[in-house]
Amino acid sequence: MSRVLCWEDFVQANLLRSGLLTGVALISRYRKCEYAQGDLRSLEHAPPEVLQQFTAAFGHRVATASAAAGGETDDCRARSFTVPSAGDGPDRVLHVYYQTPSSCYVAARGRQRGGLLACSLPYGVLLCSHAQPFPANQVATLVEGVADKLRL
Repeated sequence: MSRVLCWEDFVQANLLRSGLLTGVALISRYRKCEYAQGDLRSLEHAPPEVLQQFTAAFGHRVATASAAAGGETDDCRARSFTVPSAGDGPDRVLHVYYQTPSSCYVAARGRQRGGLLACSLPYGVLLCSHAQPFPANQVATLVEGVADKLRL
């Protein structure tokens, strides 16, 4: 008989135990935070309007005037995500610097450190936050591998 992992065990074994991540969250397509851990725990009680920024990144793309003229479509590279603070501190504003059809790579600017990787899943969006000194490519390899497992 095979053992079925619960979500918490899966996250611990495949993401958090690596030591590369500082937080994990799962946002449903219905803009509800289904799971939050670490520095993304503040998303647990965030209103749907805040969570929509993550699900909208992988929704239908809006054609812009430049797209009609043969240019690019409006994707999330020009956008930023705001992660609410867990306490009295300021919200974290993170800027998208790279996007694939199924992932957004997001980083802090200025004195803030770390970043976020958002991966589209059939039922929502997986968010994984990370801090320095780990290179983003190590984080991306880990998170994209887990997201691929979840897409099966």
